[in-house]
Amino acid sequence: MVLIFSDELDIHAIVVKKRLEQLNQEVILLSTKELTRSWSIIISENRCEIKFSDRVEDINNFIGIWHRRHQTPKIRETVVDENYRKFAIKEIDNLLHSITFYYKGNVINYPISDYEAASKAKQLKIANCCGMRVPKTLITSDDKSVLNFFKYYDKVIFKPLTSPSFQFPDTRILNAETLFKFKNSISVAPTIYQEYVEGPYHLRVTVVDSIIHSAKIISNESAAEIDWRLDPSIIISKYKIPKNLENRIIRFMKLMNLRYGAFDFKKTTSGDFVFFEVNSGGQFLFVEIETGQEISLAIANALIRK
Repeated sequence: MVLIFSDELDIHAIVVKKRLEQLNQEVILLSTKELTRSWSIIISENRCEIKFSDRVEDINNFIGIWHRRHQTPKIRETVVDENYRKFAIKEIDNLLHSITFYYKGNVINYPISDYEAASKAKQLKIANCCGMRVPKTLITSDDKSVLNFFKYYDKVIFKPLTSPSFQFPDTRILNAETLFKFKNSISVAPTIYQEYVEGPYHLRVTVVDSIIHSAKIISNESAAEIDWRLDPSIIISKYKIPKNLENRIIRFMKLMNLRYGAFDFKKTTSGDFVFFEVNSGGQFLFVEIETGQEISLAIANALIRK
């Protein structure tokens, strides 16, 4: 029996659930936004139980747990004070993360590992330590530092440190016009600024434990020159990355304590591979559909591996 935490409409969770059922596994898919409303966690002494659909299961009855996607819990409408609503959300999150202290089976990924892996600064530091090439980077809210960085490099991109829930956070070019327009807003919040990396195509490298699925992504849209996600007609194909890069990626995964990760690289005009970032909960089905690489099966097998 496998437990998946995600939204009930998440197609990635649904596909992996189907894969697991084909492997004769019962799968319980629970939405974290419904915690305390339609299901609950019970911790008593040295036991942790999950109560759902009139069933109560010890957490260690599950052979694997996939923290696919945690969503903000829904708080009952009777709680109207915003301070109390925020407090309730914090309490629910704390309880959800506590189950890992009682569980002894397969976990993809531990919530604390996901949280730490979300730090772009840490990603860049670890990637560099693993021997990967990373772009020249500035992370700051200091306007003078941004101006100096902009003057030093011919072409600069910028992107947010985290992904806002209210809009799509695309990567953009920082030109003189943009810099002038937003110069008074630079100090509002920190942002990532990087040298623009020239190259013929991007790579999406999806990793499940030691299994690596890599794909080449080509965009013919000028609007997607910086961010391939803006091009709905991208061409995706299988791609074999060098063994030394595979080894560096596996080392990165171990140092970040991740079992799943979706990496973004760019192949430069000189033949180097430049690390941009890793998403520990990144989408993979678009690669699986276009290339035939069975990433969902790799995740299913990883969850039931003893």
